[in-house]
Amino acid sequence: MMKYCPKCEAVRDCKVEPRAETYPVRGEEIEIEANVLVCPICGEDVFDKELDASNLQKVYDVYRAKHDLLAPWEIRKIRERYGLSQRGMSRLLGWGEITLHRYEAGGVPDRVHNDLLKMISTNEGMARYIQERSSSVPREEAETVRQSLETVETPISLIGTFEKLQSFYGVSIKTGFRVIDIERLRNMILFFAEGGVWKTKLMKLLWYADFVGFRRNTCSISGLAYQRQTYGPVPEHFFTMLDAFEKEKDILMVEYEDNGSILIYPDGKKAALSIFSASEIDILQYMRDYFSSFTSGAISEKSHKERAWLETQQGNIISYDFAKDLSMQ
Repeated sequence: MMKYCPKCEAVRDCKVEPRAETYPVRGEEIEIEANVLVCPICGEDVFDKELDASNLQKVYDVYRAKHDLLAPWEIRKIRERYGLSQRGMSRLLGWGEITLHRYEAGGVPDRVHNDLLKMISTNEGMARYIQERSSSVPREEAETVRQSLETVETPISLIGTFEKLQSFYGVSIKTGFRVIDIERLRNMILFFAEGGVWKTKLMKLLWYADFVGFRRNTCSISGLAYQRQTYGPVPEHFFTMLDAFEKEKDILMVEYEDNGSILIYPDGKKAALSIFSASEIDILQYMRDYFSSFTSGAISEKSHKERAWLETQQGNIISYDFAKDLSMQ
């Protein structure tokens, strides 16, 4: 990357180097593997706006995961669920418009605001909020929400069942310090399934990606908990997971009766990589490229040589602590 080095006072072909760095977030020190631009001649750090923003986003992602705080896309999804603009949502909640804008743009919500947003994320919670605040909620926004509540149902979906099952471990070392994130998982699957992928291979691609993500960023990509099974690490309740995404029309599963193998394709959808950080996209692309020539048997055999699989008892959850010992870089 050609950048001007202020120390050399010249344009240099600078290189991106990974480096452990600690950032303060609300009085707490958060350590990540940051990407830093370095001058190849003098060895000094060279500022890059995009890298700096990406590192800061990593920090916020780790902090949110540790404290179970909503991500920007989750906050935006809650607002859009009720057909409200940022201004309308802010008026409804009694916030300044700049506050909600900041949260949706990547800012970390405070605990009080986060808990309120979680409460109104369901029809029942929003209806209760409007009823309890009837004297202070603006009439126009309240009416917009009421109309939305009459048309939007809250079905008990298979995807919701899977999310609830995976949420059992919360934000812990068993989930890579991230609460299960369905949108991230959905798009990881769509990414790896492009062009078709065998079920067994997909399970290993997800596992390697999440564990490498944890090693690099101190936070998994999807928040999945993985079990030690005969054919290698797999997401817990993975049959429910696949059935749920098929029912949501995200994927198609083709079963071959002669050997019971299942080939998975996207159901006319493409992965939305914009929800991932630059580092996470690099990991996903690296995994797909590295394992492109691996059969399901070969990738399973490789996973069997990992300390994570060897030192975890059958059926138990594999700790993300083992990420530091992976053969993958």
